[in-house]
Amino acid sequence: MGKRPTLRQKILISSKRLNPDNWLVLQDRPDALVILHRHSTKPREIPKGGGEHKCQSLTKIRATK
Repeated sequence: MGKRPTLRQKILISSKRLNPDNWLVLQDRPDALVILHRHSTKPREIPKGGGEHKCQSLTKIRATK
């Protein structure tokens, strides 16, 4: 079975308009996050984008002020 997602993984799952409470993490690869639905046991792969995350850009803005 999978494990509970970390905060960073929950943010990635939420960015795809999925409820992170309903998903377990099977694999955390550099290119994608493989998750499993808790109830239907349907696996899903979420690609990790190469762009910056919103939180990272906010910290850069704060640091420059």
